[in-house]
Amino acid sequence: MPEFRCAPLADLTSTLLGREGALRDAALRRAEALHDQINADATYPFAFLAFRLTQLRRDYGVDALYVGQAVQADLRLLIDRLSRTLVLPPTDGDARSTAQLATDLKVSTKTLSRWRADGLRWRWIAPDGPPATPGAQVRRVIGFTAEAVGLYTARRSDKVARAAGFTQISDAQRRRLIQRARRLAHTTDATLNQVAAHLAKRNGRALETLRLVLEKHDRDHPDDPLFADRTGPLTARQKRLISRAHRVGIGVGKLAERFRRSRGTIYRVLLERRVARCQRLPLASVPHPHFDHDDAAAVYLRPGLIPTREALRTGPQSKVPLDGIPEELARLYVRPVVSADKIRSLFLRYNYLKHTAAQVRAAWARSAAPASAVDRFERSVTQAAQVRSLLVTWHLPAVLSIARRHVTGLDTPGRRLVELLELANPVLIDAVETYDAAKRPTFDNVLTNRLLTAFAARDAAASGPAKARKREAAGQVVQRMIDLANESGVYLALSEDPDDDATAPRG
Repeated sequence: MPEFRCAPLADLTSTLLGREGALRDAALRRAEALHDQINADATYPFAFLAFRLTQLRRDYGVDALYVGQAVQADLRLLIDRLSRTLVLPPTDGDARSTAQLATDLKVSTKTLSRWRADGLRWRWIAPDGPPATPGAQVRRVIGFTAEAVGLYTARRSDKVARAAGFTQISDAQRRRLIQRARRLAHTTDATLNQVAAHLAKRNGRALETLRLVLEKHDRDHPDDPLFADRTGPLTARQKRLISRAHRVGIGVGKLAERFRRSRGTIYRVLLERRVARCQRLPLASVPHPHFDHDDAAAVYLRPGLIPTREALRTGPQSKVPLDGIPEELARLYVRPVVSADKIRSLFLRYNYLKHTAAQVRAAWARSAAPASAVDRFERSVTQAAQVRSLLVTWHLPAVLSIARRHVTGLDTPGRRLVELLELANPVLIDAVETYDAAKRPTFDNVLTNRLLTAFAARDAAASGPAKARKREAAGQVVQRMIDLANESGVYLALSEDPDDDATAPRG
């Protein structure tokens, strides 16, 4: 038995059940009349409903409005419970039992059960009349009055006509449908749903009915299925292929044809793969108490924090000497000079973007991840990666300056300088990842300390017997540095435009 949707009506039902038989009978009839007059789309105050059921005006202390559809469902429950306590013969309202009404309307008893949930009201009747022996239990069955049936059939005439015209699929019809489905499956790339839709249109049957027929056949005949390669869950390998193909530009329609699945299935696979990639992505942000404020997005994502390309191109450029390093490597260390305030603001933006992405992903643990949430997560992560690339590339001249001071006085500073620059890139990326812009030390001071520590450790490791080292072309060193940075999500490709390589989106 379903539960009441409106709590005050449930309480009123308990009150009515405690009254004597004549009052319960009167309330039952008022409830049936009220049920038929309710508009499913309108709203009703509880005081009105209570007065119609009891004919008494009282202050129930309930000011809420209730939607007519919910009120009708609760009134049917009220009628059900009141009629269980009364002896209502079939002659009262010309009521018919479930079996009798199913025969009269040429529908199944299951159909009548569905109609009850759809709005057909009922009552419990005693078809055998009062018990012959006083005190004996009265046998009751569900019954439908002529008024209730007439009102429902008038409101749902199309549904009643379809149900009355429905016929069970005979064994011969089922065999013919299976044969036609087999021919279509073998001669076309149609999916099970597409074949079912075609057969439904040709045979005047419901799509869901024929889809269930085809699924049942494949389930009952695993050795001879109709859709051997188009049913069952996709394998992990197929899902990987679908994801890779879509990333290189193959459309969903083509993928649906290739894998013989519906477009909806392909979309679900793509979303599942995106969610899996997002879940694997590490997100460690430096916390800040202002990140959860209501205006945080307006503050940390405000326009103007990142200088325009024109401002970077025409503004001051780094003046760190480039002599002693190969030309291929020197171009990597020519960068614009950005103020310390801009740098601090970008660090806060970087960690705020990671913070918001982590919040979006945390919500997936409580419910399924919708595509819109995955879009927001990926957008935040992409923006964060772009900001990190800017922070790394704009500090490359500082790295060169620190490394150059460290090799001062060596006999062959050029070769040693290139080694230190290659060592410094991971240190710089890690410093950007963990720097707390809310604290007092500037990033330049933090970076200097970390680089000097790394350089000292390298010197200590190299203090033993000298080993012959293979000379490498400058281009190889540069490419290795770029590849290692790319693995960390930092884009360091060389460009004539000092801002192009820092802001290029990464896939």
